[in-house]
Amino acid sequence: MYKFSCILILLIGFSFSLKAQEEKKDPFVNIFVEIPFSVTQTGVIVPRLMIINENIINAESGKGREIGIGISTLSKRDFEFRGGIRFWNHPLIAEIDLGGTNYAVEIAELKYLGPYFRFNYGTKYFFVGGGFDFSLKNWFSGSREYYDSNTLISTYSDISTSLLTKKFYNTFDLAVNIGGKIPLIHTLKLKPFIEVSIPITPLYERKEYTNLLSSSTLTIDYKKPVKAGLYYSGITKFGIALEF
Repeated sequence: MYKFSCILILLIGFSFSLKAQEEKKDPFVNIFVEIPFSVTQTGVIVPRLMIINENIINAESGKGREIGIGISTLSKRDFEFRGGIRFWNHPLIAEIDLGGTNYAVEIAELKYLGPYFRFNYGTKYFFVGGGFDFSLKNWFSGSREYYDSNTLISTYSDISTSLLTKKFYNTFDLAVNIGGKIPLIHTLKLKPFIEVSIPITPLYERKEYTNLLSSSTLTIDYKKPVKAGLYYSGITKFGIALEF
């Protein structure tokens, strides 16, 4: 009986030793480096108030690009965190009424730099979740064309300011994402994903809409100041990340 007890104690101790070694080889959280790249598609929402008061004839966006670098972690409890820094751009094409038969067309890009954060449920081959992004800095660049009676009068390239506003806001977006993980060699993986972002902040905003606002088809009397902003519509991203 004594020998059996000694053998049992030795086996239990050996099993705990193996488990400890296994945990050292397989940590609770695995940390990887990721380089995400995506193409984006978005539009611009122009409130009626801004069309009436800001002389915006039309504004639209389109296809942009996004690239970043960050870290991706996956815990044994299937919780995945992704975060890092990214650079992205959205086109901005705006027609601006200058009075009479004159108008200008700005063909430009808004470029942003800022962090991204994602909190996902993740497995070895799949992830789904959401998070948020915001920009710390933005740049406006492009060209401007002046027209009179639909005839091109002049063109200016390499512009860095807009007729729409002196300053564009930094962005804050909420995002949901879903994607897969394709193992390649060792820890190297490809992660294709689809993401939809909802912009919370406008490109820019006006706050001084008071008293009588009118157009040929609309007359509104506001007793209090009214805000109106130019917003991106929902942003759709199709991307792939390299993880290692």
